[in-house]
Amino acid sequence: MRVASLESGQISPNEGMVGIVDDDSDISMLFADALRGVDGGISVFTFNDSLEPGELQNDIKKGIIDGIILKPISINSLRQEVKNQINSCQLRINKK
Repeated sequence: MRVASLESGQISPNEGMVGIVDDDSDISMLFADALRGVDGGISVFTFNDSLEPGELQNDIKKGIIDGIILKPISINSLRQEVKNQINSCQLRINKK
C-alpha cells in the first residue's frame, strides 16, 4: 500500500482509495499508518482540509465516495471498516 498526498497523482484504476481527513496531520498519518497491511490493494491519501458539506454530498451521490467513517473510532474498528468497504466494492465490481 502507498501512503501519498493528493499531489502525487499516483493511483491505479484497479486500486481502491482511502482518504484520511483530519486537521491534525499527526492524526492523519496515524490512521494512514494503521491501514498499512490491509489487504485489497488500496492507496491511502491524507488531507488536512475537509470538503464543504455540499461538495461531500454531491460526491456521494455521484458515486465518487462510497462511504464515510467518522471519528471517534478505534484503530481496529477503522481497519475492519476499511476491509468491509473493500469487500463491498469488490462484490459490486464482480456483479458488473
